Amino acid sequence: MFGIGPYTPVSFRCILHMFGVGPYTPVSIRCILHLFGLGPLTPVSIRCILHMVGIGPYTPVSIYCILHMFGIGPYTQVSIRCILHMFGIGPYTQDSIRCILHTFGIGPYTPVSIYCILHMFGIGPYTPVSIRCILHLFGIGPFTPVSIRCILHTFGIGSYTPVSIRCILHTFGRGLYTPVSIRCILHTFGIGSYTPVSIRCIIHKFGIVLYTPVSIRCILHMVGICPYTPVSIRCILHTFGIGPYTPVSICCILHVHMFGIGSYTPVSIRSILHMFGICPYTPVSIR
Repeated sequence: MFGIGPYTPVSFRCILHMFGVGPYTPVSIRCILHLFGLGPLTPVSIRCILHMVGIGPYTPVSIYCILHMFGIGPYTQVSIRCILHMFGIGPYTQDSIRCILHTFGIGPYTPVSIYCILHMFGIGPYTPVSIRCILHLFGIGPFTPVSIRCILHTFGIGSYTPVSIRCILHTFGRGLYTPVSIRCILHTFGIGSYTPVSIRCIIHKFGIVLYTPVSIRCILHMVGICPYTPVSIRCILHTFGIGPYTPVSICCILHVHMFGIGSYTPVSIRSILHMFGICPYTPVSIR
């Protein structure tokens, strides 16, 4: 996966496991190979790809759809219906087809397609208010108090309040940060109680003020790296382009090697595996 060495039966199985496809069979291996650009599409690999995205049973209709998703062949009524099904939109109607077509850049917006897009975002019932919000999300029309409230709802932020509105406005590049908006952004990222520490971390993420030991620890927490140690802090700093490469940061995240510099070591391999949630560290998973 990281472009090191040739494929082997062991590495095939490990990749398949990462995608949750089991058991490991020659058929599924061929599918993975195709996903990584090795070999042509075959009925076998198509069926496996379909299975990976949860479409079953394997039928000619679903195969056509997947082929189109990978840029093979034009849109057809069949592939459109299948794509709709993948997004959980049913039953298959001309209205929903037009919406999906527009989503993929085909044809203009219509009231019908707008309703369908709203449904895709789980916003209902379909009203002029929610339509305006979605239109703005797609770059059509200005922000209004109504559309702001709808966007907030899209992000699952409780009741519509001036505080949350200001936060969303800033997220979209409108207005300055305020203590209120900072707290709201933190909440958007699901970070517990609003504290000065977490606020400083978020501020830095948006390019304001410098890194501090406090903000570094907070960022580490956001990416699930715990406990907070000098080693992991240095690694994160490097990930964000701060400071030179050191043996510690190279071994921890292998940021250097991921971008084609240096070589893997047992330490760095274990760290990469940890980053991707692969545990325990075994010779098979390392390979």
